[in-house]
Amino acid sequence: MKIKSTAAIVFLAAIGAASGYATAQTAANQKNASVASGDKQFMMKAAGGGIAEVELGRLALDKASSPEVKRHAQHMIDDHTKANDELKGIASSKGVALPSGPDPKHQAVIDKLKGMSGADFDKAYIREAGINAHKEMRTLFKSESTKGEDPEVKAFAQKTLKVVEEHLNDSEKLAAAAGGSASNQKRGSHPSTSSSAKHGKSST
Repeated sequence: MKIKSTAAIVFLAAIGAASGYATAQTAANQKNASVASGDKQFMMKAAGGGIAEVELGRLALDKASSPEVKRHAQHMIDDHTKANDELKGIASSKGVALPSGPDPKHQAVIDKLKGMSGADFDKAYIREAGINAHKEMRTLFKSESTKGEDPEVKAFAQKTLKVVEEHLNDSEKLAAAAGGSASNQKRGSHPSTSSSAKHGKSST
């Protein structure tokens, strides 16, 4: 009798645990179903892009030759890690499972930059991760900021859009500075050539 009683208790406990799990799953599914498809798509794309920015930033810390680019990369890591964590919390509360890595498009950029180094890496990183990626993110976040249906997701998009625009602006400044520096070096070489030619004429 005692063995049967113990078995019955274990059986009932197992049923209770299974029932609790099923209830939790049902609640999560109900939350997920209540989130509009547009909001889900935004969260998925924003998560994939944010993860990619962190990975690209870490790559830049290792491969970039410019101290300014490395400082920019650290800024990207800090800001995107914070945004990623916030988005993860929002998605979790709504039963939405976010990707754990970059999407194929961003992964292709990461793989491309892995094969580069030095000044070539700096230019490609600022162009791809800094300017192109943030232009895409700006479009994504602007759309959610105006068309989002979930108040919490929409508020996140509105707040983070400012950070995305700041990153884009900083990246464009870095690109312009790099271009200006190269132009100045080229222009700086002309006077010396011209001067040498003048000296050569005067000496003959």
